[in-house]
Amino acid sequence: MALHKVLNTKLDSAHRFGFCISSPLKLIRIKSIRQNLCQIYLLQLQTLDRNTKLTARNGKRIDALVVFAHSLRTGDEKYNEKDIRWVMTVPAIWRPAAKQFMREAACKAEMVSNNAPEQLLIALEPEAASIHCREMKMREFANEKGDATVSDVFARPGSKYLVIDIGGGTLDVTAHEILTNGNIKEIHQVTGGPYGGTKVDEEFVSLLERFFGTYQVKNFRENHPAE
Repeated sequence: MALHKVLNTKLDSAHRFGFCISSPLKLIRIKSIRQNLCQIYLLQLQTLDRNTKLTARNGKRIDALVVFAHSLRTGDEKYNEKDIRWVMTVPAIWRPAAKQFMREAACKAEMVSNNAPEQLLIALEPEAASIHCREMKMREFANEKGDATVSDVFARPGSKYLVIDIGGGTLDVTAHEILTNGNIKEIHQVTGGPYGGTKVDEEFVSLLERFFGTYQVKNFRENHPAE
């Protein structure tokens, strides 16, 4: 909401809006932005209504509704749906037909157009997870110190590793190799099965039934669902 910095009597007379305001104006400083944003959001949003007014640095006041509407309107001036590239992740064990189904679903939802298929990238979940982990700091990934990333330490060209995705219903295991250009190569067919978290739950319940009996366990689960 940088507009309130240079607000004049009308919105049409504003010099710049949002992040377009830069050094030539010499009006914005990070510290003052932080302070003013805190004042706006912490003090005013709790009781925000159509009568709320915002105060500019020059002391002039304007309806908050006008400023918020202007921010929403100007946000679409330079960006439209053609500027967005969607990335949709799917399980690695999915066949091409299933991936195509998701693409068609995205088109039907009007996320993308059939005339611009490059706007939607279907990414495999293990690949997305691998890229994310490689960009993490070692201190986040393995409780190390320093600013080195995972790629800096051991995710280098030629490295081979397993990505094990244990979800609620399934477990997927993928083997990757990092190529010299940084891309990922799948070096073994994806494997897995219905061995996710719910399977562990089922086995635990089965163990209890062997100890206490099926009736007792069923009765306990019905009478104490939160336990």
